[in-house]
Amino acid sequence: MLMEKLTPWAFVQRNLALILFVFFSIPHLHAATIVQNFNNHAEFNSGFFISPQVNIYSTGENYSSNGTSTGLPYSGKVFQSYYDLGLTYGFTSDLFLFARLSFLYTQVTSQAFSNGAATGSGLGDQLVAISYRFWRDSVGDNLVFQTELTFPAYNNAQSLNNVTPFLGDQSVDFTAGLFTEWLLPFGLESLYFVEAGAAYTYRSMGFSSAVPWQFVLKRDPLQGLYVSVGGRGQRSLNDSTQTNAQILSAEGVSGSAVADAQNSEWTVGELCSGYRALDGDLYYGKITFPIAGANAPIGLQFLVGAKFDFGRWTGKARPRSGSIRDYGEHRQEVTEHAHNLRDP
Repeated sequence: MLMEKLTPWAFVQRNLALILFVFFSIPHLHAATIVQNFNNHAEFNSGFFISPQVNIYSTGENYSSNGTSTGLPYSGKVFQSYYDLGLTYGFTSDLFLFARLSFLYTQVTSQAFSNGAATGSGLGDQLVAISYRFWRDSVGDNLVFQTELTFPAYNNAQSLNNVTPFLGDQSVDFTAGLFTEWLLPFGLESLYFVEAGAAYTYRSMGFSSAVPWQFVLKRDPLQGLYVSVGGRGQRSLNDSTQTNAQILSAEGVSGSAVADAQNSEWTVGELCSGYRALDGDLYYGKITFPIAGANAPIGLQFLVGAKFDFGRWTGKARPRSGSIRDYGEHRQEVTEHAHNLRDP
């Protein structure tokens, strides 16, 4: 049965009751969003995808409430390494279920600890998400609606008893928003795209609600060099004071806002480069650097990862308008050839 393609407004009208029910009824489950950020989990073909990545984050400063740089209390420094495994399943080329299993190692160097430093490790903040591409035109421009649930798999009270750093703020968040991708008409082989997204995040434990966003320009070929450049950030929607739980969370990482502050706002830039293989697999590295913020950590982030496509290309997933040959037929040909090479 073919899925009806709705305009964005028609989709909202038809599904408004369901959207409101989901938005207000799911428990409001958030983490260090400056590291594990709001991403588009919709792919361009159905099937199974595996996305392992290693994320390194280091900080010794915070943005103050007025945006100036301040050192951490007790001369603290925080080093974190995230080991994430993303699993995506596309029921169709428009509907996707995503889950992220995350393991975190944290090292805090601080005079607040008797030995001058402490380490902690274990499961961090886990995530499940549903993405639905509800509109797409003939050249592949599209809109995606996405909901996410982020929840902790650790206990900060246990970290206090063990005198080890916290693995997060232990809040539980619900996020709902939109992504869009548009083809840029550069050259005969249409390789360049712009992707943008924004959402609303509601947080537990008295943390402020927020609006995460991102904007990316990317070169995404059928095969060859993959490059993206852009920015992302978060806008706080609440100016109330911190709760005791939030202050305690900050003490667990020597006052670093990496465990998230009440009114955390930030903007970071991103540079990414990688290689798109013939069969659709992607291998990449990324660096993220601070630009501005308030009540947020100041640090550098390094990431390496891959995305393995075990799905099947439909042949019409993302046609390239104005290309030398029809994109769908070409993608189908190269994918079949790659599968023949992999499975003789």
